Amino acid sequence: MFISSSLYRFVELNDLQEELLETPEIQRLRYLKQLAVVDKVFPDATHTRFAHAIGVSNLAGEFAIFLKLEKNEKFLVQAAGLLHDVGHPPFSHVTNRFLKTILGDRDIKNHEDLSRQIVEGQFVLNLPGAGQIPNILQKYGLDPKVVGELVTNSHTGKPYLQAVISGGVDADKLDYLRRDSESSGVVSGNIDQQRILQLALINNNHLEFDPKAISPVKEMLQARSTMYNEVYNHRTAHVVTRMLQKALQMSFDIGENKDFYNLGDEELMMRLMNSENKQIRNLALRIKYRKLYKIAFQIRMVTTDQYKELVDKLKQMGEQRIEAAFQQRLNMQPGEVLAAFPKVQNISFQKLFELRKIRIFNMDGKNTNYSYFNVYCDKSNVERVKQETRAFLERMKTFE
Repeated sequence: MFISSSLYRFVELNDLQEELLETPEIQRLRYLKQLAVVDKVFPDATHTRFAHAIGVSNLAGEFAIFLKLEKNEKFLVQAAGLLHDVGHPPFSHVTNRFLKTILGDRDIKNHEDLSRQIVEGQFVLNLPGAGQIPNILQKYGLDPKVVGELVTNSHTGKPYLQAVISGGVDADKLDYLRRDSESSGVVSGNIDQQRILQLALINNNHLEFDPKAISPVKEMLQARSTMYNEVYNHRTAHVVTRMLQKALQMSFDIGENKDFYNLGDEELMMRLMNSENKQIRNLALRIKYRKLYKIAFQIRMVTTDQYKELVDKLKQMGEQRIEAAFQQRLNMQPGEVLAAFPKVQNISFQKLFELRKIRIFNMDGKNTNYSYFNVYCDKSNVERVKQETRAFLERMKTFE
């Protein structure tokens, strides 16, 4: 069976991949966007985790060919590539914080843990026909436990197999960097997949690369940095993320969306827009029609040393308590002012600039993409929220 692909022209699937592809757990990924809310900034970035899963499985098979792996090992990495994202919730990383709320007391720390439990048959999604993945794997002579280990980066038997799925240079990164780069239009995020694959080798049971791969691998690492700096951590995407998280938090508080894992991204948005709670509906409609909150205040990365102790105190207090304090002092409703701690640990530009002694034009008074703490609200409330935030931070400085 062949699938037409915008990245690879044609992807050939073997019988194992075909059967896995037809499971409801994989088909569900058609309705999850790979980049969640990033299309609010980059309109073409609407590709799905389904397409990405096929791409990772395809590249894992390519690795297997160049590494001259046995048929069973090839099937293992192809299966793990196809299944590595089956545990993602709607809107993927944006909603990972709610996994405990959704799944209760199950021993699941992240979506990879849930992927492993689905692969091993320990957890069955409430979807028609779900639960057959372990049987399909066993039919082709694969141990679901080993596939589950590869999915969670915990396989130690053959390190080169793990490295193909999750390592410094793996099938996952090679696919998503190229796919995300082309869909977002950020050309500098592209990479030379084929050159890297051709130079892969196995040495002492580990995946290594010919010295000729130094340049394309460096380009891949730079591409990853570019995509984090310019796409994944874009400030507008952070605003949408926090608005969506607040709407979901409020919806869970009133007992809505109990069938969360049955929903795709758009189905979940429809649920939020039809919520019985006015504030949830308002946030969802703002996201849909891009009437987004503005940044009223931010502690930017360039000032983080000066404010490190304060940022640590804010994190200990947490988003919900900070928002509740603002709501009370400003007489605002839940969801009208939001606090956020953008995840910017992957941004490396600042250290590179310092190392090379490259000076950046002073951005005082202007928003930047990179900050450790933000406060968002409707533009009509920006000034009074800004003033209250400054007063709030002054009180925080003296609070022990």
